[in-house]
Amino acid sequence: MGFIELNVLNNASSNVALGIDLGTTNSLGAMWKDGRPIVLHPEGGSGYVPSALHFGEQGGVIVGRAARELALLDPAHTLFSIKRFMGRGLKDVESDARSVPCPLSETQNGVVQFEMRGRKYTPQELSALLLMKVKDQACKALGGIEVTKVVITVPAYFDDSQRHATRDAARIAGRDVLRSVNEPTAASL
Repeated sequence: MGFIELNVLNNASSNVALGIDLGTTNSLGAMWKDGRPIVLHPEGGSGYVPSALHFGEQGGVIVGRAARELALLDPAHTLFSIKRFMGRGLKDVESDARSVPCPLSETQNGVVQFEMRGRKYTPQELSALLLMKVKDQACKALGGIEVTKVVITVPAYFDDSQRHATRDAARIAGRDVLRSVNEPTAASL
């Protein structure tokens, strides 16, 4: 196992890195401060972002708590648990595909994609939207400091293609991935 330098998480404004747990159910951002990790959340708000996406009639995508609430009214246009599809093709996700309310297909590269309201999205593109929401919340909690560097968690069982897909999602979201850390390792930190 490799050595992880914790100084990538320090709170110096020129070297701020955000730790992101891109979760199946909820996602959140944290930072190393005063010798321990703290979950970042806007004043009076929660640090958790439900890993839910709702696709509106006008083409916009709503992410997080509002998307989870809209699932009650419009479940056919709301997605959950995108992380299960990262770096996978249709054959890999047959059992999970049954719970998806939209048609699935594959890209030319063999990556599963979701069709919502006439547009196709890869899990990386959808996860990037979740990552942007987490980053926005964290930046508000930091008083507007823009954070571009991230350390992101991945399940220990993720293979290379799933890890690569997670890094791609962060890049699509405009984040510079310093490290990807196994979730059990992140939990122990």
